[in-house]
Amino acid sequence: MSSLHALRAATTRNDLAVLLGYKPSALSFIVYLTPPTAKYTTFDIAKKGGGTRRIDAPTPRLKGLQKRLADLLYECLREIEESEPRKNKLSHAYRKQFSIITNAKSHKSRRYVLNLDLEGFFPSLNFGRVRGFFLTNNHFKLARPIATLIAQIACNNGTLPQGSPCSPIISELLTHFLDMRLVRLAGRNKCSYTRYADDITFSTNQKEFPEALAVAVAEGWSLGDELRSRIEDAGFSINESKTRMQVRGSCQTVTGLTVNEKVNVPQRYYKLARAMTHSLLSTGSYLRDGISETSVQRLEGILDYIYNIRERQIDIALSAEKDAAKRKKLLSDRVEHTNEYPSAIRKIYYRLVFFKHFVDPTKPLIICEGPTDPVYLKSAIRRLASAHPKLTSVRGSDILLNVAFFKYSKQSRDLLQMRGGSGDLKYFLEGWKEELARHKHRPMKHPIIVLIDNDDGAKSIFGILRGKFGQSIGLATDLPFYHLDGPLYLVKTPTRGADHKSCPEDFFESHVLATKVDGKIFNPDKEHDAPGEYGKVIFAEKVIRPLAGSIDFSGFEPLLARIEAVIEDYSKRTATRPPPPLAAVRPTASRAKRAVVAAKP
Repeated sequence: MSSLHALRAATTRNDLAVLLGYKPSALSFIVYLTPPTAKYTTFDIAKKGGGTRRIDAPTPRLKGLQKRLADLLYECLREIEESEPRKNKLSHAYRKQFSIITNAKSHKSRRYVLNLDLEGFFPSLNFGRVRGFFLTNNHFKLARPIATLIAQIACNNGTLPQGSPCSPIISELLTHFLDMRLVRLAGRNKCSYTRYADDITFSTNQKEFPEALAVAVAEGWSLGDELRSRIEDAGFSINESKTRMQVRGSCQTVTGLTVNEKVNVPQRYYKLARAMTHSLLSTGSYLRDGISETSVQRLEGILDYIYNIRERQIDIALSAEKDAAKRKKLLSDRVEHTNEYPSAIRKIYYRLVFFKHFVDPTKPLIICEGPTDPVYLKSAIRRLASAHPKLTSVRGSDILLNVAFFKYSKQSRDLLQMRGGSGDLKYFLEGWKEELARHKHRPMKHPIIVLIDNDDGAKSIFGILRGKFGQSIGLATDLPFYHLDGPLYLVKTPTRGADHKSCPEDFFESHVLATKVDGKIFNPDKEHDAPGEYGKVIFAEKVIRPLAGSIDFSGFEPLLARIEAVIEDYSKRTATRPPPPLAAVRPTASRAKRAVVAAKP
């Protein structure tokens, strides 16, 4: 039975609890027995254009229930749209494969672009409207107890709260009828229409903008009576202060992106981000809204936004190609071209990410060959915490790690070209000195530890170390660590046996390595699942992680001692290192201000 049919067939609280994966008593406790004051945490955040926005964040237990409800309703929406011949391309928020980019692309290269906002979007969707929708909408028509319970789960103080996981999908369901009203109005007037949450846009290339939508007045533009009545009759209010008409020749923006010729980030925003990044990488701080900041994470969020806007448009174009072979070829060409001829934003973003990870990490950073080694080492460090005090701290009953592990992610794969494996580590080590030299501001408070298996895969790395760092290292050498340059160190797994080869799996007891998963045996040489065998990822996730409390990690003692030795060695080196010049630590206000002012058009 489909999710929608199951929901329509539900008639009692118990039925809905089963659909959401809850015991009826647990659902009742959350909805009815938890005091209203214990369901949400309320706070205000600053709006970009001034003022504040109230956020009602559900407590974890309620949030979990709302997330289950949201997943169920999204699945219902998917089933509804798949059953209809024409899919909804009007709303671009809170939906897979839709974004501010797809919303803006609908209004590219137009003579007129009209933007307006709905006032108090979520609060206007109150308990009665939510309940009434699920009772009367032709796709749902739920039983009265089910519609009432959904509204009780979703609403706070009688309205949809901003901060709930289910508010976005419910708002999409409730505003679809508004989209249908407005797109018909737009069609009759030869205009394009889209909505992104509470942000509505009309655009056209006609010589005169339709009076039904907006008319020019002495103060600028006023919404047409027909458009205004359609919105107000649907139970929404218009935020008059955010209504604006943008004509060709001016900077036209839709959901924050310029749409004059192509969808892009406003040039002023990009220049400001570039200036702030340059200031941070040169001096250690930057000015944002007149306030000096040192947050790498905030700046990273800005660059990530710009980078994804520009790069994702290529991905959208590629995904539109229906021929699989041609799409694969285009993707391969794109990757090769991107690496060979990186864009300006890619270069800036790369430098900041390199700085965050390798020049100014918050803790000693360990770079392993893949995603499984950190699982082993984190478990070993926690179990052997008392013997390795440099690697852990205790807070109450919690054991906190004093080291961080490099996370292989989409960002690391795309920007740093680090996907895991000795080949990528070779690439990283080969370019280390050149890249580090590009950074004027180099805090380097913590060491960077490259941890490799002492096996045949390391031989190419040994060649790089000999050529780039003057280090003669081989399988038979077994020093605790090798200091390469600045904060950069190499640690090998301790040698074993006549051939000296070793890897982290060698330090587990034999009975742990013999653990079967679904009747299969562990083969560390298998990267992927194979008949009768499983590989490292399953070993880490289904054996080591769940059984960490009972596994003997004493075999990892020598390796953890090597990591501690690096931390101690670097601490001694930095204690005798002369402090950097003052200008390299804190910018003068005038210098930072010039950087920001220069970015403004």
